[in-house]
Amino acid sequence: MPNRSILQSCWGAIHRTLAYKAARRNKLVGTVRAAHTSQECSRCWHIHPDNREGARFVCRSCGLEAHADHDAACNIKERGIERLRDGQYESAKTRKRVAFRRKGNATGGRPAHACEGKAPRPEHRAERIQDRIAS
Repeated sequence: MPNRSILQSCWGAIHRTLAYKAARRNKLVGTVRAAHTSQECSRCWHIHPDNREGARFVCRSCGLEAHADHDAACNIKERGIERLRDGQYESAKTRKRVAFRRKGNATGGRPAHACEGKAPRPEHRAERIQDRIAS
């Protein structure tokens, strides 16, 4: 099955992550009903299953010829614009960003683990290796 990865993806998680990231940047995320977008003509809005044959779209009403995915994308865009004009989308609620500094920890402000702070200097590293070899 060629679309297995698409079918196995978590659409809810993708939408939540996208909405979260967009809200942090004061962007709007909206959804539209995708039904029949690949069968609908983006010029005359005629819907018919015969309009689409594989990747080729030919409207049976007005004769528009286009790539089926491009025509569907135009329909989705138009539906989104209509919903935006009608005021059906809520504005994103953003929080004010606050910068903060980390306070010292139980080790007196030093990192608890060596990997959290600066890397040890090369000469100290060589001493540790020699100690390990000797023991």
